[in-house]
Amino acid sequence: MTRLPFLFAIVAIYTVTASHASTQDTSTAMSLFDLLFIGAIVFFIVRAVRGRNTTDKPPRDDWTIGNDSRSETGTTDRTSHSSAPTNITPLYETGPSHKGLIDIERSDPEFSESEFLDAAREVFNTVLQAKYNEELDQVSFLMDQAMLNQLQEDQEELHKQGKRAELSSVNIHSVSIDNAIQQMGTDCITVKFQASISSLVFDTQGEGQPQEEVNEATEYWRFMRNIGEAAWQLIGVYDADEYED
Repeated sequence: MTRLPFLFAIVAIYTVTASHASTQDTSTAMSLFDLLFIGAIVFFIVRAVRGRNTTDKPPRDDWTIGNDSRSETGTTDRTSHSSAPTNITPLYETGPSHKGLIDIERSDPEFSESEFLDAAREVFNTVLQAKYNEELDQVSFLMDQAMLNQLQEDQEELHKQGKRAELSSVNIHSVSIDNAIQQMGTDCITVKFQASISSLVFDTQGEGQPQEEVNEATEYWRFMRNIGEAAWQLIGVYDADEYED
């Protein structure tokens, strides 16, 4: 549209010049100005067509790195690199319950938190049964020597009081991982147990009736293994008031 005034100007110049040239040789003047007029018309038609073909394309984005990628609507596609889906998995919705387990799972792809807790529950029941039955030597492989010594000392303390105990029942209300850490070549996991432990306490002299005791216990059992090994060992048992994370 901006070229139309120039075209009209050429037409006007041609009209004035042609009328002025009527006093001269008509055939010579008309021939010269006809050529000039036709040439100007052709020039502007060619320019107009070329300009239309050029402006129909969107301008190249000089800030785009790589190929000149354009969308079907004629605009530069600036979101093609950021629209790809990413594999992001929430850590705590589908992952381990404690962030310390991430390192353990990384070094041992076969580690399963649920299977570990099932095994810890079995150890809890087995060790308590052996303690009350005074059969700790039969389950010594489940713990280190320091833990075995501590449980045996607890038995001796009860004997000094002239008592012995028999386990009646163990009802575990909840079991969960309270802490997990990987350090100094070892994996260490602390499991929190909330349980009701019922027992009968007898007098070693056979006097009186056995006393039933129900202990609503919250205990923290700590397990450890060397990195790369499958077997865990119990290394500590703590009451709620003596436990430190």
